[in-house]
Amino acid sequence: MTAWSRVSVLEAVSDVTSGNAKVPATGYLPEGRFPIIDQGQADVAGYTDDEGLVCRVPVPVILFGDHTRTLKYVDHPFVLGADGVKVLAPQAGWDPRYLYRALEAIDIPSAGYSRHFKFLKERSLPRPPMEEQRRIAAILDQAEATRAGFGRSLAHVDDLVVSCFWDLFDAHSAPFRLWPRVPIGDAGDVLLGRQRGPQYQTGRCPRPYMRVANVQMNAVKFDDVLEMDFDDRDFAKFRLRWGDVLLNEGQVTEWVGRPAMWRDEIADCCFQNSLIRFRPRDGLVESEFALYLFMNYVQGGVFARASSKTSNVAHLSASRFARLSFVLPPISLQREFATVVRAAREQAGRLERGEHLARELSASLRDGAFKGEL
Repeated sequence: MTAWSRVSVLEAVSDVTSGNAKVPATGYLPEGRFPIIDQGQADVAGYTDDEGLVCRVPVPVILFGDHTRTLKYVDHPFVLGADGVKVLAPQAGWDPRYLYRALEAIDIPSAGYSRHFKFLKERSLPRPPMEEQRRIAAILDQAEATRAGFGRSLAHVDDLVVSCFWDLFDAHSAPFRLWPRVPIGDAGDVLLGRQRGPQYQTGRCPRPYMRVANVQMNAVKFDDVLEMDFDDRDFAKFRLRWGDVLLNEGQVTEWVGRPAMWRDEIADCCFQNSLIRFRPRDGLVESEFALYLFMNYVQGGVFARASSKTSNVAHLSASRFARLSFVLPPISLQREFATVVRAAREQAGRLERGEHLARELSASLRDGAFKGEL
């Protein structure tokens, strides 16, 4: 095998950013003829109809976020967004996709909101023959496509569950209007969590507890779980059990009441007073139905309108929450929907495991590719 040479990044790409128009964030449109690409995580940040703003550099090019370290491969007309994006054009003798993958493999540590191109241009890249570049790029592109496919399938599973919810519980249908309504407090037990005070930071009974940071929209996060003291009396009162729905009591207005369902992920876990617990009444309400109904309340602004406001934070007190209306479809329909949710979660788990394995494979292939081991 012909030995690969190594060259500096600036021998592989040219910085051709200068002279191209940049659109400030205030100028982004929700739709238009030309995509605006900036240094954020999203592939497209917005749109514009102004053809005169289109980047004049021939595509394909690679965009590097000077502050964010994001890399994007662009092979269609586009407009630069805001500031902090470097436009890198492949030099002769380089396959553009190979260059993109090789730049992805460079580890650039974060320097905060400092600029990072100064670090990138100090690095070097392996330069195999052109045919080898194309072969490596094709393999890595396929590995990434496999990983991305799992991600799209996961999103599709979520869409199917939401579609099923509306099929069964369409608010505009005749049956929906005939179903009884009760206050949320009559549909289940409503309780605000235990306060977090200095007296609870030490004690004989430390227990894990959930707080706002742990409860996302239809997801519970466990990467930062804290503990505080719950004696036997408080533990009996504030202990979570499978099927409880936790909601954010205080949050920015559009996310107040954000719910997630507890599924016994951590043993003997309690909850703090930044959260409201809804525990459905057996035989009357299924947890999965309550969860998706409350998600709809968040998206429809029901919780926001019921909340008090302090500065830019909305507070949905347990008493206000308990007084809101709760529709009661037949329990058979709720159980049908619960079965769909549980099957979807099992499928999502399989897809998540597949995505994880695909991500590991992609990383392994990338590590070997630029050492000549692929």
